[in-house]
Amino acid sequence: MNSMERALEVLELYAAADQERNLGAVAYADPVTGRHELVDANKIRVYYRQLERALKAKQLSEADAKRYVGARARLLAALSPGGGEQVGEGFFAGERLQGDAVSVTPWMVQAFAKASGDRNRYHLDRAYAEQSRFHGLVAHGLFTVCHVLASLGHLRPAYAIEALVARFRAPVYFGDSLTPSAEVQEVGEGGQAVLHVSAVNHEGKVVCEGTATLKQEKAGEICTTPPAELAWLRHWAQDVTPAVSPIVHDFTDPATPRHQTFTRTITPELVRATLALFGPLYPHQLSPLLALETMAMASAESSPGHLLLSARVLAFGGPIEPGDQLSIAATAPPPEEIRRLQEEKGARIVPIDIAVTNQWGARILHGQVVNLMDLSGLPS
Repeated sequence: MNSMERALEVLELYAAADQERNLGAVAYADPVTGRHELVDANKIRVYYRQLERALKAKQLSEADAKRYVGARARLLAALSPGGGEQVGEGFFAGERLQGDAVSVTPWMVQAFAKASGDRNRYHLDRAYAEQSRFHGLVAHGLFTVCHVLASLGHLRPAYAIEALVARFRAPVYFGDSLTPSAEVQEVGEGGQAVLHVSAVNHEGKVVCEGTATLKQEKAGEICTTPPAELAWLRHWAQDVTPAVSPIVHDFTDPATPRHQTFTRTITPELVRATLALFGPLYPHQLSPLLALETMAMASAESSPGHLLLSARVLAFGGPIEPGDQLSIAATAPPPEEIRRLQEEKGARIVPIDIAVTNQWGARILHGQVVNLMDLSGLPS
């Protein structure tokens, strides 16, 4: 019996026992040595990774590959909600997660607009939005991203977001129901995991998708969201108004500023609003959401008259605390580079690098947004 055959037998035994009897460990009798091996969740991961690598490298026979895929499916079924306690907080490649659905309401979008500072008219000005390409009010793209991360974070509280790529495929309208989901693509030896994440509306259309890189983190004590906080949030968000810019930045024009800076103070109210909107949250989950809200503000303020197409966070930095003074730098490429890019893509897009630091100079976020110039905002 070779090592692959042995690993496959152990995995099949564990998967069947875990699913049928909800066991945390099984005893495997080696037919060659006659010895018994106690296999728990940590040990099964060693066999699992060995077989997963062999499958990807096409080192398994067709029959063994079918056996492995079948055993993996049983194991992943056992890892669905309710089966996670006996196998710990880790991920398995191929594992699928589904978060809680949420119905997008006007007050949620208003709250995100006020918390983030992104007061684009598409989100807040009904008359304007109805005459736009969307034919109605739409939610912020990064609102959807925050909901996806928060919802999936409830399922794996021992992980923190490390990097992110999000592409916005379709608008999210008021009244839409969003269901976040993820599939584990890779699991590193150090516990790092790469997930394909997405949000699907009530019609089954993917409105947002991308990848999230997670790292292991101590969960800490969860911050709950009492019902009274939602009532406060609705009231707090009522006075937000749309930002009406007199100009539309054309980044192919040399006169348009390349480098812009902004500041943002993280008030206790902003923290409270973010917790109420996306909670309950664990402490390490709050700072990335505050950072993404800051990215939304930087995108809107640096490129008036543009729509957000995608967002990429190369790295999230240190924690954000109430009272922090954030400095934001938004930088666009030179005009000639933008013209080349627009000719290549056939659309008036512009990439903008965004860097956020706190009052001590510590990095909070480093990433990039890609925006589309809205020609309807140009003077006729």
